[in-house]
This record gives sequence, structure tokens and C-alpha cells, in this order.
Amino acid sequence: MPVLHIWSQYQPKDADETRRNTVASASWATQPWKACPVKSESLPRLFKDTNGVSLPFIGDLLDVATKDAPHDAIIVLTNADTVVATDATLRIVSALQHRDVCYAFRRDFYHRMTTPPADKDFHKGADYPGSDLHACRVRWWRTYRALWPPMVLGREAWDLCFRVLMEATCMTKPLSLPNLIAHERHPNGWENPSIRYSIPGQVHNRNLAGPFLARYNVQWR
Repeated sequence: MPVLHIWSQYQPKDADETRRNTVASASWATQPWKACPVKSESLPRLFKDTNGVSLPFIGDLLDVATKDAPHDAIIVLTNADTVVATDATLRIVSALQHRDVCYAFRRDFYHRMTTPPADKDFHKGADYPGSDLHACRVRWWRTYRALWPPMVLGREAWDLCFRVLMEATCMTKPLSLPNLIAHERHPNGWENPSIRYSIPGQVHNRNLAGPFLARYNVQWR
């Protein structure tokens, strides 16, 4: 049963982002999964955001990465700077023995990372409402693909909507795996109040999130 690790592979904008991504990739190196980076040129389209930034569509990332994957394969989608615990794959595979989906909220650390934190220290990270790891069987994605709106990576609300879809389609709870992923807190462009409601990617995702969440009777707040 293959486990495929999917992330959007891109050129970091500066040395600090390169360092964060390198620390994350160091934590991936010992995982018994297959690396499946998705480059922009392999995608059928990109969303043109502000300042020349191009963003991948979540659905396209998963479609491309799972094109030839068997139904029972497990896909693990993370951000490029998501640090995982040493037993992450084992815990995900164990969770998916009795369900088709799971996810993890990240633990935020407010200091500069040069190496991944020890597993025993993950709980020391601050709570964060975003989930930066989502895992599912390929059959789940193919079954519910048509329900997924064309939201883009790197902007608000897509992770919330992905969790809602997972929770709505899987009755075996809980789906959240605690203390599985860590992240170095850094400035996040879309969180800036001056642009949060105006840059194209934000407007796009938020406009899609409202109706999607309403369909599942989930309040945005």
C-alpha cells in the first residue's frame, strides 16, 4: 500500500523561506513514504494573484499526483514548510485503517528553527487554527472530488473547507491527529488586515468558502 507525500514544489522567495523548507524536508527524509512533489509546469492552470504570484489549485495538485495511483493508496498533502513527527507516516497509516481521511492542526513555534524539533517537544508549540496536513485514501478523493470547490493553495480558508468535507463524509471520529506537525511561525502575507479582503487569491477563496460552508451548515466564525 503506497503512501504518497504531495506538496507544491516552488522556488522560495528568500533565504529565510529556503531555510524553513529545508528544515521541513529534513523531517520528511526518514518517512517511509514516496515523495511526490508537484511543480507548477505540470499543472493544467495556475491562479494569477497579486505581484506576479502564481498559485496552484488544490484539486489540480491532487489530481496530478494521484493520476496513476491505486484506489487504496494514501496521499498526504502538506505545505512546503510543514515539519512532521518521526512517526507521522505510521500514525497516518494506523488512523486510515478504520477511516479514509485524517488531518492535523499545526503546532507553531516562535523561534528560528535550524533542525526539526524532537517529537516530545511538539506539544510545546502554540495552537493554530489551520491544518497543514491532510491525508486520505485515493478512493476518497476520487469519490468526493466533484464536491470540492476550485480553491487555491497559500490563501485563506481552503484548509477549513477541506476539514469540513472530511468531517462530513467520514463518520468514524476523531479525524484530527494531535501533535503530528510543527511549523516555524513567520509573517503570512494574507493575514495582513490591509490586504486580507482585497488581494485576488483571498477574494477567490473567501467567495468560494462562504457557500461551501453554508452547504454543510458550518458557521465561518
